[in-house]
Amino acid sequence: MHETLFESSYNVNESDLDDLLIAYQNYLVDWRSSDSNILPSYCTIIDFRELINDINLWIIDKGEGQYTDVTTLLPLDSFFDNNDYTYFSHLVGDNISNDTLATLYSLQCFLKLYPYRSDSEAWCLNFEEWTRMSRNVFKFDNNTDRINKRKDASDAFGAVFSMVSDMKRYHEDNGIDLYENNAAVLLFLKQLNHPYKGIDNKSLEEEEDKAKLRLIDNEGIINVSWTDAIRNAERNPYLWGQIRCLLHWANGNLETFIGYSNCLTKWINLDRQWEKQELYYNAMLCLQPDCWKSKNRLYEFNRDRDNSMKRYLREEPEFGESVRVFIKTWIDWNDQATFEDFCKHIVESTSNIGWVKYFKQRPHIIWESRRKRFYEDKGHIIFAQLQSTDSHCLDPILIYIKTLATDVFYNEEEKKLMKDVTVELQDSKSLGSHGLLISIPNHNCEIRWGDGIGDYVITEDDTTSIVNDIDVLVSTMKLTIERYKTEYYNHL
Repeated sequence: MHETLFESSYNVNESDLDDLLIAYQNYLVDWRSSDSNILPSYCTIIDFRELINDINLWIIDKGEGQYTDVTTLLPLDSFFDNNDYTYFSHLVGDNISNDTLATLYSLQCFLKLYPYRSDSEAWCLNFEEWTRMSRNVFKFDNNTDRINKRKDASDAFGAVFSMVSDMKRYHEDNGIDLYENNAAVLLFLKQLNHPYKGIDNKSLEEEEDKAKLRLIDNEGIINVSWTDAIRNAERNPYLWGQIRCLLHWANGNLETFIGYSNCLTKWINLDRQWEKQELYYNAMLCLQPDCWKSKNRLYEFNRDRDNSMKRYLREEPEFGESVRVFIKTWIDWNDQATFEDFCKHIVESTSNIGWVKYFKQRPHIIWESRRKRFYEDKGHIIFAQLQSTDSHCLDPILIYIKTLATDVFYNEEEKKLMKDVTVELQDSKSLGSHGLLISIPNHNCEIRWGDGIGDYVITEDDTTSIVNDIDVLVSTMKLTIERYKTEYYNHL
């Protein structure tokens, strides 16, 4: 029964829980009716009095017969998500995610060891610090190793209990009164030096680094400038507590931190802002054409575990190095410039070669790589439509040439190519692999990858040539398309 109860509780299966609690009562009937004082092994102990007392810790008396949930005392920017949904609302809600559950348990453990006191301002400040730390550490957006299974959740709960117990012991050993010292939680976080199984310890290290920067001494005097700077950065809706990259870039220098933070928070929240994303990808590739090579990706502005910009910004050893260079260039040029103006400046002022030279002219090509995964194959750059080269991959230069032909032969009114015209791009899964076919009546031109590194084979009607230079390929095809255009329109 214990195992079944555990599983049903983990999955928040209410109907099963109701049945199990009835069964639990029935199990106890025989035992209560007997003379035995030994609890049978098949009985699971549930202390309902303790459960009720634990929930009551979340409810506080506002006076004059009014009560509220204790998490309403917290500022909005410490909430789990960027909305007005309090932690208690999550607690009594349905379908609680594992990261929310771990955070709620962390708050529960804190409340149990340090119950609310209306006469203590220090308690409110420390509760806020503990809440921020818990959210930042457990929130899925901030983690690579997530709480995906029941055992992970069990490990996380165990780690939380150990951590809050360690804090209680630390306070007792060092004579720190959490109800009197505003920095009691920060002082504990500052001295953390060992991992906890079940917690993302990289996230915990970030909280330790923040505490060290914010504390002037070991007595609890807080550096207001560092605190304000960190809070301002954490408040960004996309970062929402995770600022590991900024801490790494600044290396303890407050002015550097503020400079990077001001620029990063101006633009990083680009989720679903497609035009701005396209502008960013274009500027980034113009500024750092090889920025994708270390991980074969440009990352996306979502909250995906594996492919998001948030992962890139937190992941060692880079900590978003290409983004740092992007921002440093922005600051050096004009830190007061808007994101759009800076990106346009980069695109206009850089002189690029190779595939980027043509990509920058038609940056919408980026959307052919839905997960922003780039690879190199036989001397060619390819865009993976999904996450690996096992997916359909496309050659951006062939995409570019296709758009040149489509511009000429596309009928806007009918929303299709003109009669008897073919412009067909072939991807890595096509017969014969990467290729592009352009045909009009009486003429046929096909480009395919050659056998040599970076080779393209152009076959026009009965004539074949091999080119190994992108500029030559593009100029040749521009002339071919222009010639086809003239001949096609002359015969209309």
